[in-house]
Amino acid sequence: MFPTVKLFNHLVISFYGLFVAVGIFTALLLFYKTAKFRNINSNSLINFGFILIILGIIGSRVFYVIFHWPEFREHSWFNLVAFWRGGLMFQGGFLVALSLSPLLLNLFGLKFWATADVVAPSLALGQGIGRIGCFFAGCCYGTVTSAGNPLSVVFPGNSLAPANVHLWPSQLFESAGLILLFIFLLISLKKNKQTMYYGLISSYYLCGTGVLRFVVDFFRDDDRGVKLFGFPPTSIIAISIFIVGIILLIDFNSRYKNIIKL
Repeated sequence: MFPTVKLFNHLVISFYGLFVAVGIFTALLLFYKTAKFRNINSNSLINFGFILIILGIIGSRVFYVIFHWPEFREHSWFNLVAFWRGGLMFQGGFLVALSLSPLLLNLFGLKFWATADVVAPSLALGQGIGRIGCFFAGCCYGTVTSAGNPLSVVFPGNSLAPANVHLWPSQLFESAGLILLFIFLLISLKKNKQTMYYGLISSYYLCGTGVLRFVVDFFRDDDRGVKLFGFPPTSIIAISIFIVGIILLIDFNSRYKNIIKL
């Protein structure tokens, strides 16, 4: 809604960058607090998580630039890396971080599914906080709705969203959904810290975030790339993530007849 705020007449703070930073810090703090639920060394998890987040941000920015290249074609190279102004594609960061995670896990001596179960709630919370930054910046904006809609929002002229038009607050829809998902995942992790399938929390996360993003995309009107089969790439990636989550849940339930004691 308000992309930036000026402090002390000189210092300009980007709300998008601020909420992304808060999301990262909160996720790292939660890593540290929940590592005990999977008997993971907290310091190793923090180091792993910090590097993974950096890789995720880089991947998110690269994918965003690729799918929104016309926005950057005639701008300076600085604009390509200025993600704090708005412009991260989470699915891209997720795929990059996931593909490189086995190397980092081996480096820090961490087990994949045990670590993924701890990371999942933190990731959902960090995403949820970051989406609030999207709302302030005006990126990821929603479709046009009626002026009488009590949920509609109107963005100012200095926002990335169309100005003076009533829009669905798609960013806040996703933020609320992610925070609810975080609560569910954290409760599940804490409640079953002694008896739980490896990877079950991670699978819940994949299913939840996949469905949520697919639904929220119907309320979004920003450019998300060339459509395939009538859907933007983000929706196709989202439903693919959901399918992977379902396959993992089925696999875990068929592989384990009794709950594994960690």
